[in-house]
Amino acid sequence: MQRFTLMFVTTWSILLMNAGFAYGEFMLSTGMRADLFTDADISEINGTEATIPIDLAYRDEYLNLSFGTAYGRSQVNWGNDSQAELMAFTDAYLSASYVFSNLATGMILGIDMNLPFGKERLNAAEQMAEVGKNNDLLEIDDFGQGLNIGVNLGLTQELGFGALGTSVAYIFMGDYDPTEEIDNDTFDPGDKILLATQYKWLISSTTYSWMTAEIFANYVHTFEDTEIGQPIFQEGGQFIAGGTMRTYYSGLQLTLLGQYSFRTKNKENVEGALQTEPANSNGQAFFGSADALLKFSPRFAMRVLADVRYYDESARKDEESGRPFEGRRIRFAAGPGFEYSMNRSLSLNGLVKYFTLTEEESVMSDRQTTYHGGNLSFGITYRL
Repeated sequence: MQRFTLMFVTTWSILLMNAGFAYGEFMLSTGMRADLFTDADISEINGTEATIPIDLAYRDEYLNLSFGTAYGRSQVNWGNDSQAELMAFTDAYLSASYVFSNLATGMILGIDMNLPFGKERLNAAEQMAEVGKNNDLLEIDDFGQGLNIGVNLGLTQELGFGALGTSVAYIFMGDYDPTEEIDNDTFDPGDKILLATQYKWLISSTTYSWMTAEIFANYVHTFEDTEIGQPIFQEGGQFIAGGTMRTYYSGLQLTLLGQYSFRTKNKENVEGALQTEPANSNGQAFFGSADALLKFSPRFAMRVLADVRYYDESARKDEESGRPFEGRRIRFAAGPGFEYSMNRSLSLNGLVKYFTLTEEESVMSDRQTTYHGGNLSFGITYRL
């Protein structure tokens, strides 16, 4: 779902970025990504994942089309000779948008789909191979869901020193069977409404330098989840706000990003009816990143990327253990990368990052856990 929401935000942001192409351009992207992690206290607990992404895209001045999927193999060792493995394609995404440029106010219509090509019905061993949250440990932590369809409308208008964009989307979430061994457990996640606004402006521009900034605020409302037609849970509304600053000077481009989010209280099933939980089981979250890209020539550039993810513990505690429903989690990652254009059609990119993730006690874990790991990615893009 995270990738699906990101596609929606990216689609309507095209208006603010002025990313039109005078002539149509086809792109094919693929490569390889490898992730690994180890429990710092129990070395027998570790995991690896290899992923091959495949993405196709077409862009011109008005139309944007994209399709992508990935093939992944996740293997996790839990100690005591307990091993979990999952090897399959992931769900695919299909995205299309059209820009209406002959209107007084810029407008873009789009549709985003999550196609259930991945493996959703998992046995007990395969479920143990989907680890982590928000891709903190492995790139793929959900191989398959149902058929999701998102329809969105975006508007943009020049305002003051920049441009203001607003958009609204509705996502129909399809049901699916998440387990192979349990009968009659069809899960239907709640549909979503997404509201977003963004303002981008140019701070300064000279022959050798420029600086831009943008601020954004989003809200996501989720309807109730059902299982076998009965409501079982409703996720709290999510507020997201943040900003990005980009600056370029004599070959060096620096991008800084910060984002804050929090959710309101969930609703849970109590004696057959949904009731608001007594205290919030969702914690606040902050994300920040810094990306420095240095161009040595028009073809070759090196980068250094660093990011931090902070998830605060929830206010709600378990009555028996006293541990929070969501424990505090902090993740730091950093590493070098490169971009190389062999010619107009073929380009390469790569990135290596080391990360450390600390998870404090929670309802699901009675100990503080620290993970060390790495992310290695290599990509190839062909343009026609």
